[in-house]
Amino acid sequence: GCTEDAYRMLLASVRERAAAGVSMDSEILSIDDVELTAARFLEDDPVLIVSFSAQQINCLRDKVGNIVEGAADDIRAVYYLWAMVRERDVGFDDDGLSDAGADESGGHSRDSAKDGGGGADGGGDGREGGQKRDEEAAAAGHEAGETSEAHDKKREWKVMEMVIR
Repeated sequence: GCTEDAYRMLLASVRERAAAGVSMDSEILSIDDVELTAARFLEDDPVLIVSFSAQQINCLRDKVGNIVEGAADDIRAVYYLWAMVRERDVGFDDDGLSDAGADESGGHSRDSAKDGGGGADGGGDGREGGQKRDEEAAAAGHEAGETSEAHDKKREWKVMEMVIR
């Protein structure tokens, strides 16, 4: 559908930069105004719409480190709107986007926006709510005889489509 097309266009852009040896500065100065904007079903799959703003560096460098676009001190306010779904055929790998199978998992997968738990309210043990719940679920699954292989197959939230302005 159109979401896969948008995703593949983003993937093509990332791969084009990588092939040219151009890398984007990954420094994010702040993330603000994170909001779970909507929760809907697309067919039988839940979709979460998350919006947030980021202050980030706009700087692209070539293979030897020369700036080809932006500047090392070019700070931009960028607004994101992410549609997140449970595992899809298109996912992330260690280098960014991947069009390989859903078994791949990288550092880019996201938990739902409103995790709760373990925060400044004094509850919990300092871990973020999602991490704590994942660990508790793993422990409960282990007690119930669930194998680690079954735990590994649980679906993670992935960005299906993103809008940047």
